Amino acid sequence: MTDRQNQRFFASSSTRITTRDNTTKVEGMITKETENAVLLKLDSGHENWFPKSNIKSHYSPEKEISQIFLIDSWILERNKIA
Repeated sequence: MTDRQNQRFFASSSTRITTRDNTTKVEGMITKETENAVLLKLDSGHENWFPKSNIKSHYSPEKEISQIFLIDSWILERNKIA
């Protein structure tokens, strides 16, 4: 499955999935961005800053579009999102 097909599959699902490399796929949109972090509004309603170094997937820098993000699971747990 290609990355684009993978994104379409997960975009249709609101379930969070933890992968083997301790990352979690979440759906949300970028509302703000700095050089080192993005403010994501997740579909769950949470809005948090995430360091770009903890986002392991490619994403579009466009704001206010729904996307899939592959984020280190520990940071979601620390922010009580996972």
